[in-house]
Amino acid sequence: MASSPSSDSTGGRVESKQTISAVSAIDPAALFESNPQSMWFYDIDSLRFLAVNDSAIQIYGYSREEFLAMTLRDIRPAEDIERLEENVRQVDTGLDQAGSWRHLKKDGSIMYVEITSHTISYQNRPAEFVIAHDITARKK
Repeated sequence: MASSPSSDSTGGRVESKQTISAVSAIDPAALFESNPQSMWFYDIDSLRFLAVNDSAIQIYGYSREEFLAMTLRDIRPAEDIERLEENVRQVDTGLDQAGSWRHLKKDGSIMYVEITSHTISYQNRPAEFVIAHDITARKK
């Protein structure tokens, strides 16, 4: 039989307070770097990658140094670049559910991703924080 959550002297749930305390102790940089979803920050003006996480490095096959020398155009098939540039021109403040895109891995293979992003200031530059969810298996 599962035990019920205990309460503290104010009637609050102890587990909830412990969870909040544990989560607030997590380093935000570690959440970015070790997240199982591919993530990056890019400069809205130049489209240059500003930071990428370990998952993106593993899934896409580029080293961190290679990513940081690239732009978003470099991970797109040539025929998708115009659509990419149009999408970025329309970036507004806040959340963007950009939909399904094709991305190029280092080995030349194409993967399908759903892109969710949010504008942010990164190192005093207008940027977007991006999560790229691999949907390749769904597309086949």
